[in-house]
Amino acid sequence: MIVCLGWGSLVWDQRELRTKGDWKKDGPYISVEYIRQSNDGRLTLVIDNKGTPSQVLWAEMQQADFELAKNELRIREGNILRHHVGAWEKGSKDPSDINGLSDWADSIGCNAVIWTALPPKFNGENNKRPEINEAISYLENLDNQARILAEEYIRKTPAQIRTPYRSKFEEYFGWT
Repeated sequence: MIVCLGWGSLVWDQRELRTKGDWKKDGPYISVEYIRQSNDGRLTLVIDNKGTPSQVLWAEMQQADFELAKNELRIREGNILRHHVGAWEKGSKDPSDINGLSDWADSIGCNAVIWTALPPKFNGENNKRPEINEAISYLENLDNQARILAEEYIRKTPAQIRTPYRSKFEEYFGWT
């Protein structure tokens, strides 16, 4: 069984990513944060080793071929580079940013896991992590349509994904 991990829009907007059944809420714990500026103005969740771990969601892939499953995720994410799709197979060591992945995967009987592995990005610079005050200022100054999309993304993020930035956004903007 191949599973895909999710914590952001992938959960509520799968598009061409084909999964079996609903997203399950008992995934591994991963530190994620709203530190990737997307092309449409949103601040999206990406893995952030400086963050607080949240229990992410997972869904079984319909695709049984590992390479094709990874490609399906890559396409769903807008034809991202291959190295921006995280992947683990049974017998491999845990990835540095997902401690305990192999134990978790064994507990659900899965032999491969994929996830989106985009880096932080802010002001057009990859691997730049905005500080919370920069993120708030950025969101505050978005034009109306971009701000609507940014708010929607934060509000639709699964409730179990609790991050320091989300708490600040909810408090500052009232986006609960």
